[in-house]
Amino acid sequence: MTRNWVIDSLNKDSTLTDLTKLDLIYLYSQKVCNNDLGLTLLTCLYSTFEHKNIPFTFGLKIPLSFESNLNFIKRTQNLPSHLFIDQPNVYDKDKLQHFFASAYLYWLIENRYIANLTGILIEIGEDSFIKGGAYDVRDLRSNRLGHLFYELLKIHPDATPSLIFQSWNKEFLGRN
Repeated sequence: MTRNWVIDSLNKDSTLTDLTKLDLIYLYSQKVCNNDLGLTLLTCLYSTFEHKNIPFTFGLKIPLSFESNLNFIKRTQNLPSHLFIDQPNVYDKDKLQHFFASAYLYWLIENRYIANLTGILIEIGEDSFIKGGAYDVRDLRSNRLGHLFYELLKIHPDATPSLIFQSWNKEFLGRN
């Protein structure tokens, strides 16, 4: 349902910033999930996958989408793609799945240390077990921001994902 909404709704207004689009995905997911936080985070993760499958080096492929190719292309084209100010010309669409997966995992196990360690271990081993996978510090950053988002939601349930990215970007600008 949210995937179709991304296709149908996010391309209607070309003046939306990518961080606004990110918030809209979250807020729509929250609405259709009746404010169930775990389900909202999982729905956001599912809606922002920008890979059709995970191709493992040992031949197995796990599908992440059963959408038609046309719908997959339309949806992924509408996903926010510029989230971080340090590399404005780099597409960050895959960072959304890291962000929401980490927030969801932290929500699920209620242990930031294990959630963080899981993300680190996956990133370290990614090039050995996923075809085309590579270690990416920006993936780790997205994971950590997902953890921070979940922590923020525990204190401020009305927070939106853009707050975390805006804070990181502001901090980055302050350092440079």
